Amino acid sequence: MQTPAISIIIPIYNESLNIPTLYGRLKAVMEKLSISYELVFVNDCSKDNSILLIKQFATQDKQVKYIDFSRNFGHQIAVTARLAMCKGEAVALLMPTCKIPRADI
Repeated sequence: MQTPAISIIIPIYNESLNIPTLYGRLKAVMEKLSISYELVFVNDCSKDNSILLIKQFATQDKQVKYIDFSRNFGHQIAVTARLAMCKGEAVALLMPTCKIPRADI
């Protein structure tokens, strides 16, 4: 597998209502940019079904990766953990608010 041009890290905590929209918008933006990428979701022990949605996308899309923490470590640890494991030449950190301007990526 080639090294992705960019790794996009998305920390997740109880975001099940936002994940489908976020994923759809990210895919659309990345396809327009025509660069290789990975979407890295970091589930910080969500209490909702966030991890089930992430796993579903990961089984359907090889660009989706995830970490599922066994307990809540907090936002900064979630980001730090995934930074150490990213494969992209560049890294972007996005919050799961579903506001994704291409210029930010």
